[in-house]
Amino acid sequence: MPIQSAIVFKTKLHYYVLVSLSVFTVTGLPLVAEEETGTSAVPYLEGTPKLVKPKRPTPTPKPVISSIGRIPVKPKPVVSSIGKVSVKPKPVVSSIGKVSVPDTDALSAGKTTTSIWPNGKAYLFNGSQYVRYDPKADKADPGYPAPIAGNWPGFPPAFQEGIDAEVVWNHQTVYFFKGDQYLRYDIAADRVDPGYPLPIAAHWPGLWMDHIDAGVVWPNGKAYFFSGSQYVRYDIATDKADPGYPADIKGGWPGFPASFAAGIDDVVVWNNGKAYFFKGNQYIRYDIAADKTDPGYPQPIAANWRGLGQ
Repeated sequence: MPIQSAIVFKTKLHYYVLVSLSVFTVTGLPLVAEEETGTSAVPYLEGTPKLVKPKRPTPTPKPVISSIGRIPVKPKPVVSSIGKVSVKPKPVVSSIGKVSVPDTDALSAGKTTTSIWPNGKAYLFNGSQYVRYDPKADKADPGYPAPIAGNWPGFPPAFQEGIDAEVVWNHQTVYFFKGDQYLRYDIAADRVDPGYPLPIAAHWPGLWMDHIDAGVVWPNGKAYFFSGSQYVRYDIATDKADPGYPADIKGGWPGFPASFAAGIDDVVVWNNGKAYFFKGNQYIRYDIAADKTDPGYPQPIAANWRGLGQ
């Protein structure tokens, strides 16, 4: 047995060893006593003693993580009660059209999927016009609103007159919905892909067949589509709506006022962990991690989104 120190004393028939916490191990031989010398008792062994110090296991070195992240650590997603949090995909960057320099602050900070294009801009539509909005400057870029016609290559006439919803899909594709049809827009090529529009019903399992009011990709691998007072949670990996949907907005989105629970006009996700829902001339700010509407909302669009709401 392992021993650290021992005091040996002799009785009429036996020798005893008092043992405390161990560092050394005596192996292979029985303990016997010799006469004490000096003032301390010393243990002896029959034959040649073998005192073996146990080997400590070699610790597995921990990886060194540099301050600039050359050895990346996979972040653990924060998941809310209805599962709306996850990780972001890699952006695709082009030098043409609506794609320019990526939002490096957001990317380096490990932010999640947003409605912001790889050029750091967001595009908001109203009727036959659209606005290019700069989230960093928190205002619309000069020269907007601008007409859809002539600025979105490949848009058919019906989509140039206005769209129902648009969804930025993993910073590579944008889907535009109008009536019972949709377009797929290639961000890098800056144009509609060939062969569109196509019918929603044939390509989006579990979605409504027409008139989608709004849609957004949430940072959990899901997309959320809204139509009237209902919403659908759509699984991007399996390319279909999750079971149990459509469901009512009321009760599914904590803090939504009654007017927003009855339906929304648009929604965007910013790189600050917030989603913004628009209805009429008002908007609400939704905290993704807390999974609820922030206090103090709704607020007027015109007073808080420069260049919108005119």
